[in-house]
Amino acid sequence: MEIKKFIVSFLVIILFSIISFNNISAKANIIELDNAKIIAEKFKANSIYTETWKYGELVFENLIYDVDDSLLGYHFIINEKGQNIGYIVVSASENVETIFSFGTGSFMNEDVEQNSGEKIYFINPVSIVTAKNTIELNETFEKNKTELIDKLKDEMTLNNLSDEDSTDSIREEIELIENLELKTVSERNLENNITDSESAIQNSNPSVITPLASNPLPVRRVYQRSSGVLQPGKSCGPAVGVMMSNYYYSIGYESINNSGYYGGDAKFINHLASSGYMKTGTVGTSLANFEDGLRKHLNLNLTSNLFDVARTSATNKYSTYKNLINSGHPVAIRFTNIWEAIFGSSAYSWHYVLGTGYSGSNVIMLDPDGSSSGTKTFNYTTYQSDMNLIWIIP
Repeated sequence: MEIKKFIVSFLVIILFSIISFNNISAKANIIELDNAKIIAEKFKANSIYTETWKYGELVFENLIYDVDDSLLGYHFIINEKGQNIGYIVVSASENVETIFSFGTGSFMNEDVEQNSGEKIYFINPVSIVTAKNTIELNETFEKNKTELIDKLKDEMTLNNLSDEDSTDSIREEIELIENLELKTVSERNLENNITDSESAIQNSNPSVITPLASNPLPVRRVYQRSSGVLQPGKSCGPAVGVMMSNYYYSIGYESINNSGYYGGDAKFINHLASSGYMKTGTVGTSLANFEDGLRKHLNLNLTSNLFDVARTSATNKYSTYKNLINSGHPVAIRFTNIWEAIFGSSAYSWHYVLGTGYSGSNVIMLDPDGSSSGTKTFNYTTYQSDMNLIWIIP
């Protein structure tokens, strides 16, 4: 009897020790807010934007959550004389890249409103949303997914009578949406063969920042909701097309019509969104229509197609992206995105941004949506499965 009691007691002690060890290990992998602020201060003083941020004050703004309700990071803003001049998001986990995102713009668009009892969830670099918990998040995700597929099928039915190319492009989009899943950062990294040790490399010395490999290309950001835009919530694709066209015009390709030719950004956006070009519809601009519409615009004043437009899945194409940037070519990035119902009927169902540079493993981008005209960054490999790349071949 005594032996049995001893064995039971021994097993209880062992079990308690294992649980305690796991709890300690879990806590050991968490970066607390105070330490996160120290990391952010070091980054601010040693980043590629050190001069821009020199006189700004670092202020904690929000907790950011992953799709499984785990704490993903700490969002800090950089405030100078009442103006936000940048942001830094520090990871809450030592197993994820320490500086999760940073930029001279805003981390979140003004659409994101956090009500009482809600958390901020990071889905991907262009999908930052609010929900009470992961259950509500998943319900909204599935609801939006179904609604978007239904909208695309309705649009495909209408196009069947007159536009076979558009129908094929919509069918391609439906397939992308059907394969969408909510994934944590860890799941994404596992999918992309990024190990914890690789993700945590920066943690050993987070104040040492990989130098910018190429200065961001001198592209002027164009706002998709500018006054006069006919479809402001759907015009991210045309707005990115405007940015690309204006950039190439500015570096000497003067056969390309730019914003000045059309009398401003809004009229140029409307031109590209029209049925003769990108055919921007009720759910935005499909990949195929973006590619075809941009190509048609670039060659509008030419007797033959001098310009071509290329498109590819972003998976395992980071070297391609960097080579294009190094050669002076900005890259349109299309994210598959289904959060329209959260922001209302004026929001996008997928989203285009423009890659203008890179820093280490991070893309530097301009977002045509949101009130901020500054840059944002995100880890390319982590989110590559959500992305497609489109670029101009002069």
